Amino acid sequence: MSSLERRLRRLAVIVPLFAIAAAAFGMLPDGVDVYHYSYKHGTSTFDHTTRAGGWAVVAWAVLQAIACKWVHGAPSRFAGVMWLVCSLLIYVVCAIAWFFEMFTLAPETMEWPAHATAVCAGAAAVLVFVGLPIILLASARARSSDAPRARVV
Repeated sequence: MSSLERRLRRLAVIVPLFAIAAAAFGMLPDGVDVYHYSYKHGTSTFDHTTRAGGWAVVAWAVLQAIACKWVHGAPSRFAGVMWLVCSLLIYVVCAIAWFFEMFTLAPETMEWPAHATAVCAGAAAVLVFVGLPIILLASARARSSDAPRARVV
């Protein structure tokens, strides 16, 4: 197994773990819409609770896991480039869906689930958009020559 295949497989295992964690944190109740804030008394009246990420983050995690499964099954430079292109499309479409799902004009107070969702999704994005190109450019294509050779006597 070449270093490219080994690194792609490793990355294809780590990215879905971050995506699943982001989806799990994203379904926790988080953002509380501030209905009214009294500057005189320093108190807030809260309207309702939203989810930290919503269904758009779950869809993103499922699509990322499918792409990772494909790359893990057949690791190659072509699969890595296709993963990069597909991830770009996945991120754009899911970001637009998240915006429409979570858009509100009321100010929101974000709690820890939204921050955990953002950290996990950000870590997955860094691995895909920074780590994957580095792996594709820096890894050797050929298999290592230090493997034992069979001799016929």
